Amino acid sequence: MLAGKSVEQYAHRLFHNPLLIDHSQPFNDVLAQSNYAINRSADPIVNALVNANELIAETDILFPLEDELDLYEVKSCTTAKPEHIPDIAFQKYVAEKRGLRIRRCFLILLNNKYVRKGDINPKQLFSIGDVTEGVSNYGELNDVESQVNNAVLIAHQKQCPETKIGLQCHDDCPMRSKCWKRVDAVENNIFNLYRIQRKKAFEWYEQGIIESSDIPKEYPLISRQKVQVKAESNGQLKVNKKAITNFLNQLTYPLFFLDFETFSSPIPLIDGTFPYQQLPFQYSLHVIEKDLSKTPKHFSWIWNVDNEKDPREFLLRHLQSRLGKSGSILAYNAVFELMVLNKSAEAFPVYKEWLEGIIKRFVDLLMPFRQFHIYHPKQKGSCSLKSVLPALTGKDYSALEIQDGGQASEAFMGILAGDVKGQQKEVILKHLEAYCGQDTMAMVEIVRKMKLFSP
Repeated sequence: MLAGKSVEQYAHRLFHNPLLIDHSQPFNDVLAQSNYAINRSADPIVNALVNANELIAETDILFPLEDELDLYEVKSCTTAKPEHIPDIAFQKYVAEKRGLRIRRCFLILLNNKYVRKGDINPKQLFSIGDVTEGVSNYGELNDVESQVNNAVLIAHQKQCPETKIGLQCHDDCPMRSKCWKRVDAVENNIFNLYRIQRKKAFEWYEQGIIESSDIPKEYPLISRQKVQVKAESNGQLKVNKKAITNFLNQLTYPLFFLDFETFSSPIPLIDGTFPYQQLPFQYSLHVIEKDLSKTPKHFSWIWNVDNEKDPREFLLRHLQSRLGKSGSILAYNAVFELMVLNKSAEAFPVYKEWLEGIIKRFVDLLMPFRQFHIYHPKQKGSCSLKSVLPALTGKDYSALEIQDGGQASEAFMGILAGDVKGQQKEVILKHLEAYCGQDTMAMVEIVRKMKLFSP
């Protein structure tokens, strides 16, 4: 949401002398200021509340004309999404209920072709599309008034209505834990089946099939799904010893276990970058010279935003001094690390030759798990590092303050924005180092476990 607010602030610069409605004041005052501005202002109005009866719509930008208004909706994404049109249609509906005349509707999106050079240029940063026809068509094909009346009716109910789970459900829904209790109570449920089509899973669910062992025998499972269902039915670890041995035999010492953390900002923060470009801010590197059983050396780096202008340059510089000229470089989903390195070297071509020399040394630790050469029923169909580590080793991230990449990125963005300073900043930096270090140490532990399966 904070990222979205920063996008809106830049979008406001597209308009001359905008009037910003102050949302820090009491709600009734926000409403009163909005109404006054809509009735009197000849300047663009930002973040006005439009009310009619029980309905309130918060608008991004209203542009007054003689007796009409143009409505602009700002989204912090680079492509239009299906939900944008009904969002705008509702704002238009409420405005017209209030007696306002909306002439045209516009959608303001980030321009993914924009590359920052110096100060941000709002006119180049954004693309503006006229969606008046789309909003009108939506209104003709959908009974907006009926939808609104139904929403109001539900809002007035004393109890939350029971709703079936279905294709409309998403993992980030705040009601998921309530609605999915029946499914989540089944440890080996069909929704965790590797690469299962959600539509098919819901078809089974409607038939009363929840547990993977109850999947109809005639359904043609792919090989990895068969491995999963069998492992879940007998509760045993599946290991393809030959494949694991072949994987381990390709490794050459010293072993370098490498992981990056990245952030992406809708507003490019560095010259030469575009909206939502993945930028590295941290790496962890565990190194084992000759013996897997020995304690590895650990190296790490976190972007010092006060003294280092561009993190990509310092990432490359640090790694060049650490990775040497021989030995396997292991990453979990190495495609990501290689993408970050390649993009960084594009910005700093002096490192291209060095990068070309180390690419062939990369080994993707994800591959034996993606191929299900090793599969534990506790993985629940996932081959992610955070699923494999506890399943194979019993270790996890639960003791850490930061437990996933999203939290790491968010924490660092707080430092980058200047919201976190002093002692609090130092604490967060330690948490970041612990989290990223856990990722590379997890790879060490996993390879050690794999070694036990190799004759």
